[in-house]
Amino acid sequence: MNKSILNCISFISVIIGFLLLMYFISLFNNAIANSDQVPIPLNKLPSQVIYWLGILSVTLPSLFQDVNRKIRIFSVALLSVCVLLTYPLFSTTYGYPVGRDSIYSYQLCNIVYSDEHWNVSAATGIAKQYTHYPAMHIFIVTVSKITDIPLINIFAWTLPVLRLLLIPTLIFLIFREFLDEKLSLLCVFLYLTNPSLINWIHHEGFAIIFFMMSLYIAIKLMKTPTPTLIILNLIFGLILVMSHHFTAYIWLFWTAALFISSKIPKRFLEGYNIDSEKYVYMSDSYILFFLVAFLSWGVYVTNLDLFSHINIEEILFNIFSPFSHITRPSSAGISFRFYEKILIYSAMMLLGFYTLVGTRKSLRMIFNKEPSYNEKFPLFFIVNFVFSISLIVASASLWATEYYFILLRIFEFAYIGLIPVAVFGIMRISNKGGLYKNLIVPLSLIIILIGGNIMNGGFRYYYTDRSVVSCTNPLFMIPDIYEASIWFKDNYKGGSVLGDGLVYDALGGFGRSDVNMYNTELIHGIFGSDYINESTFYNLRANNITYIVTHRYMTEYPSYEVSDRVYTDGQIKKLEDIYYLEKIYDNEVINIYEISKNWSVYS
Repeated sequence: MNKSILNCISFISVIIGFLLLMYFISLFNNAIANSDQVPIPLNKLPSQVIYWLGILSVTLPSLFQDVNRKIRIFSVALLSVCVLLTYPLFSTTYGYPVGRDSIYSYQLCNIVYSDEHWNVSAATGIAKQYTHYPAMHIFIVTVSKITDIPLINIFAWTLPVLRLLLIPTLIFLIFREFLDEKLSLLCVFLYLTNPSLINWIHHEGFAIIFFMMSLYIAIKLMKTPTPTLIILNLIFGLILVMSHHFTAYIWLFWTAALFISSKIPKRFLEGYNIDSEKYVYMSDSYILFFLVAFLSWGVYVTNLDLFSHINIEEILFNIFSPFSHITRPSSAGISFRFYEKILIYSAMMLLGFYTLVGTRKSLRMIFNKEPSYNEKFPLFFIVNFVFSISLIVASASLWATEYYFILLRIFEFAYIGLIPVAVFGIMRISNKGGLYKNLIVPLSLIIILIGGNIMNGGFRYYYTDRSVVSCTNPLFMIPDIYEASIWFKDNYKGGSVLGDGLVYDALGGFGRSDVNMYNTELIHGIFGSDYINESTFYNLRANNITYIVTHRYMTEYPSYEVSDRVYTDGQIKKLEDIYYLEKIYDNEVINIYEISKNWSVYS
């Protein structure tokens, strides 16, 4: 095909795809906002076919190497918008954040905004785990103050826009130091297929930006060790420590691996086609600085809280016991349809295939068995690949423990080491030409993108099968629930609130109260029986419960953190007849009861 015609078709494809995606987002938000049913029935939501056609149309031009360079860059840029802005585009219909992590991150921002200083003691719920890592919420509040845009309006956009501007750029710049522009752009595309991309508002999503910045500056220091770059690397390292514990741990071990590799005597690399000059130099001073900052922050600020929850004996038992398992119900009731599972597994197998082909090609390069490859293989790629594989293996070993979630999140880091090797595999197949170059490889890359996007897509919660949906799904965070939470924040008198996962998100997150939802014995004692016995009375007082909250969805949908039980109308309405419970707030959806301070089981 004539190149000018190909370029014209490619440009039109990108524009049409982007317009289709905007049309889908408009239909989606209008459907959610105007629905009088909760959760909205699936047949009232726009067909996902529109979304996937848009993604396909935007993406295809970037996968053909004969397409004009500017159009391919434009294609990847718009794909980045569609992938990295999913949270604000799909989850801000009502004007406030939804999703547990985002709600509690908003709570932390609100605390900084209203108190105008960092207050580690004011957080509730899961925000307590992150209150010792203030960098993200200080940044978001600062942007709100500088722009004079209300926090609630800017909160959902600040981090996604920052990630959009920096993550694709940093991935490109990191690999451009070692690969040509076409392959670097392909690395950006592959990173956007990442199933672990954190597109909601979370500290890890903020911290990984400084992880990548630190890595890129370390690469630049390999060539030009200027004082400015050294100071910037120290600053970014400190911000990383203040942003997120898990990301800081990964960076600590990653820098150690890079540091050790830089000390390998060159004579050991003689005879191999390895470029020992292309490693990332980590100085003794930087390692010492980061380690001191990491430990100092852990000891004096977080009090090593994370380590206090790690039971090594239990972890080892669960790893080595073939019959041990941890039940992992989805707090949002997410389910994947059969065709979605096929796409996810296909994406995993295709990426695994390309990685294996790339590994074989890399080994042939290293052992001088690839005559067509005239350059030396970067030591940087070897270290990153080995370390990334080690991360995946270590995370997979935790699948049978309570730390199973690490495997679900590790690929946001591991892809940095995997994708250059996968790119070598892709090019190995593509170089066969013909159908391989023009059909098989582009089609396989589309499947990899769709499979990863199904896993991290911002609207996956809304399209989950209604037969397995949980009342902690964002679909249930409707204005009535939000308004009750804001009212409760202004009238909360202390003590604990008894409720399920939706109450935990709403009154705990927006209402800034302590919600007890993990005491299943107490939860079932109050909500799961036709009467409340004497031991449950005492249990309420022992757990300092001062409020009990119910909502109408408790009789229709389970809250999987508590159990898969659905309560009856009688079990919920019985609270209205208990003399020591005073209903202090109600609307069409939610009821808030306050327990009398002077009640007795014998009254």
